[in-house]
Amino acid sequence: MADPMDLNARVTSIDEKLDRWSASVDAHVKQFDDRFQLVDERLQRVDEQFQRVDDRFQQIDERFQQVDQRFQQVDERFQQVDQRFQQVDERFQQVDQRFAAVLKLIADESQNNRRHNEHEAEKTRRHFDIVAEQMKSERDLALDQSLATNERLTRLTATTAADHKSFDTRITELEKRQD
Repeated sequence: MADPMDLNARVTSIDEKLDRWSASVDAHVKQFDDRFQLVDERLQRVDEQFQRVDDRFQQIDERFQQVDQRFQQVDERFQQVDQRFQQVDERFQQVDQRFAAVLKLIADESQNNRRHNEHEAEKTRRHFDIVAEQMKSERDLALDQSLATNERLTRLTATTAADHKSFDTRITELEKRQD
């Protein structure tokens, strides 16, 4: 069998080696712990930064919700404006129809007035032709009367002159007789 001293020395040697390995492992574990602590601290800072980023994203999400609400309001307003434009377009169509009706009425009235004026002009022309004929007739009558009066006056003057001569002759004869 083996010597117990040898065995103790070997156990002691193994214990020493285990102690050294244990110390070495403990040192390495301490280093790992320290490093993990640094990693944990860094991860904590990264987590804080991510939290700030998350907070910022939350703010951005809230802003986007506000923007979306505002866009919704703008869309509603655009719908109202579109409806208003539709109403205006309908009113323009009504006005266009009314203008077309008024223009047709004006054209019809203008044509009626033109026909009426042509008819009235023809009536007036006929009336003036009649009046002109009447005036010519009256002028001719007045000229005829004037010529007839002139002839009568000439005859009367001749008769008067003859009567005057006859009276003169008679007066002269009577004067001669009286003397």
